[in-house]
Order: sequence, then C-alpha cells, then structure tokens
Amino acid sequence: MGNSFTMSEAMARFFCWIAVLIIGLGGASCRENAASINKKAHKAFISARTEEAARLYSKTLRLEPDNPQAHFYLGWIYRGQGKTEEAISEFKKAVAANPAHALAYGNLGDLYLEKVMLVEAIDAYMRAVAINPESGNAYYGLGIAYEKQGDLTEAAKAFFEAGLLAVMTNN
Repeated sequence: MGNSFTMSEAMARFFCWIAVLIIGLGGASCRENAASINKKAHKAFISARTEEAARLYSKTLRLEPDNPQAHFYLGWIYRGQGKTEEAISEFKKAVAANPAHALAYGNLGDLYLEKVMLVEAIDAYMRAVAINPESGNAYYGLGIAYEKQGDLTEAAKAFFEAGLLAVMTNN
C-alpha cells in the first residue's frame, strides 16, 4: 500500500513538523537535513551567490549548530562583506567545532592583523602552521604580525619559511 505509516512513523513525522514550526525553519521539509542544505549552500557559494549561501549556511546551523564547514564559509562570506566582527565570530565557532581547522585559524589571523590585534594574530597563525606546516600564507601573515610587533628576528624566520614554501610549491 502506497502511503501507509506505522504509528511510530506517523508520530515521528508529526513531531518533526511541530519542531519545524517551533524552530521557525520556514517551510523546510522534514526530509531536508543539514547535510543537504549545506550542500546547496556550498553550490551557491562557489557560484558566487553569497546572499543565498549565507541564508542556507545559517539554516544549516539552525539544524546543526556545530557544523564547522557552515561556520567557516559563513565567516568567509562575512569577511568578504566587510563584517569583521561577524566573520571573527564564525571562524571562532569553526575552530571550536573543529580544532584542526587550519584555514579558519589563518583567516582569524588575517582579521586580527587587520585590527592590529597582534598577540591574537600571532596566536592564530601559530595554530594554523602547527596544524598545516605547509601553509605559506600563514607563515607570511605571522611574519607581518611579528614585524609590526617589532620582533624582527621572528619576522625573518616566518618570512623565510613562507619564501621557502613558495619556492618548494612553485607558488
């Protein structure tokens, strides 16, 4: 028989729809999960439809608040829009959800550097290179932060690593 449900399936669907109404997901299907929404968000992101991507990543996060990918890309969108504080917040949430997220740490370093928060920038870049020792961008940012701090010895070491990686990777 086509659409017959057991009592437990019917109850599950009922409570799902109630949750949709309470959470305010605005007509989202109960079959639509965080992974499928996140996939749609990523497609919108790589197609440069950032407003749509931001809306979908936010929707993903309502269903899955600790999704590091959604936090990271939402942070990237905010960064591109010049929303520095919102971007920092999202990148922090990305690394809280995934402490090995080197790109999120690198972006935090860049944003802290822009705000001349040098101690925080150095910390973020150091975490990025500890996770990914081949991150020339993180080493370069680290060199700038040390230089601005007046620590020319550490700046030279970081710039050397960035240059060495650029030569080795032909970048």
